[in-house]
Amino acid sequence: WPLLTSCRALSTRSATNGDPRHTLRAAFLSLLPTFLLILMGVLVIMLWITFRFGDFRMGVTAIGALLHDVIVVVGIFAIMGTFFGLQIDALFVTAMLTVIGFSVHDTIVVFDRIRENRVRHAGEPFDAIVNHSILQTAGRSINTSLTVVITLTALFLLGGEAIHAFVLALLIGIVSGTYSSIFNASPILVDWHLWDDRRRAREVELENARDRLSREAEARAGNKTEAKALWGRLLARVDPKESLHKIINERIKALD
Repeated sequence: WPLLTSCRALSTRSATNGDPRHTLRAAFLSLLPTFLLILMGVLVIMLWITFRFGDFRMGVTAIGALLHDVIVVVGIFAIMGTFFGLQIDALFVTAMLTVIGFSVHDTIVVFDRIRENRVRHAGEPFDAIVNHSILQTAGRSINTSLTVVITLTALFLLGGEAIHAFVLALLIGIVSGTYSSIFNASPILVDWHLWDDRRRAREVELENARDRLSREAEARAGNKTEAKALWGRLLARVDPKESLHKIINERIKALD
């Protein structure tokens, strides 16, 4: 908290100087507390999701979707600030933290259903399980967000001018959060799982190739010297950039 207080003090002093560089510095320092608070919330959320679901990938993908929502809100406010003079105040920080919580809430609903369906649909491909989970939770997520959006729209139209920016940030963030939990977090999680599956399949393939070459070498060579020479000839045919080159080198060293 002393760091946040110092940032506000530096921002106030910089803003009193007419130099554009000082004005830019003041704008950066005024936004720094917001980003620090968001970063703290993001780290805690990622650790909790990883612990709760026992999968680091779910924690990272949830944070990826969350950062998408933060970037969307900050980007739209930056554009509106440039063209319409919209300013960021203390309520903007509150709105961003609320958006983070709402976005993660939607994502966790989908992830929790994925965890349940991995038991119910054991043996099915992971992407099919995720598809089942999204279809089962999409209606709930959309209805919940729609209810909140209707309330915020009424508050934006009928409320005071002092909370317009706050309500607008919530509106943008909740719509973006509903979208990202379905169309960002889940596809990223599927792609990550598929990439891991391909990597494991490649490792198994390399292991099988090493065992096959080992059996061939031992079958064709009666002693270590001949086996080492055969491995050397095989090594000369393999691209040094391939993983198989390293495997054959390890096999040659094992024969020493």
